[in-house]
Amino acid sequence: MAVGGGLLRELKPGGAGLALLLLSGAAVGVGAVLGAAMAMDPKFKGGPAAGLSSGLGFLGLGPATALLTVASLIERRALPRAAARLLAAAAAAAGGLIMSVGMAAQTRDGPGAVAAGLCCFGVPALGLAIWGLTAAGQGLAALRAGTSDSQLEAVRALLQREGNASYADLEARAHLPEGGAPAALEALQRARRLELELDPHAQVAWLRPWAAEARQRLPGVVHVAGRIGLDELGRELRAPAPLLRRLIQDCAAAGQLAGAVDWKRGVLFSTAAGALNQRPDCPSCGGRLTLAGQGLLRCPHCEAQIFLG
Repeated sequence: MAVGGGLLRELKPGGAGLALLLLSGAAVGVGAVLGAAMAMDPKFKGGPAAGLSSGLGFLGLGPATALLTVASLIERRALPRAAARLLAAAAAAAGGLIMSVGMAAQTRDGPGAVAAGLCCFGVPALGLAIWGLTAAGQGLAALRAGTSDSQLEAVRALLQREGNASYADLEARAHLPEGGAPAALEALQRARRLELELDPHAQVAWLRPWAAEARQRLPGVVHVAGRIGLDELGRELRAPAPLLRRLIQDCAAAGQLAGAVDWKRGVLFSTAAGALNQRPDCPSCGGRLTLAGQGLLRCPHCEAQIFLG
């Protein structure tokens, strides 16, 4: 994706961020009106400069800085977040300068008042500017790499809705470039926007809460069915084949599943652990079993795995 072509689209804030942006603009407008009223009021003791600086600087740009900072905190995407922080920095710097000029007009030490005002407001403005430039760099780097904020949000929404997805599915449905799923998933992990687990070999990603729920449900589904096809079990748990295999192995390793799985035939049997310990033959084909690990037997004939639970 070209940076110039997608930049304006990526800068569009979310609903809450846009509302706070409009409120900050309204605050500046109200402050300017109040400042002009105080500047023209002959009864105002500070004089025109003090009135304008109090209204526009303190009552207008001060609240605008706060609103824009809040907008940057609630905005999920990097570029709108960066824009809000940079606008907040500009508002803080402008407010500090205007109030400093107003203070200088009321005191004998004009340069000292300006310096004091700039120090008080310049430090927050500088911090907001650095904070905003950091977010802008991250957003532009992602945009150049073809993983824009809108694409990352599409990946996040898809995974939150479905719990898991293959890399190919993410690339197709979130309009990522070919091979762009790993970078998008790493960006979401880095930003802590999702609790993810990844299997680069199987090219599958899933949410940890979804996986925990699936591991909890799997033994019960198998026990009730007694015998269930892996395709049917995958549909029940909404798990693709590579992820279903991992879920079965995780449940077996945790002692939550007693039974046998025939990977070739695609069938999972549920059997009481005591019955499995007493029988020497495979519940799938009747062949003689061999020990394949702690709590795990293997049939050399059909390659079924038997979990003792």
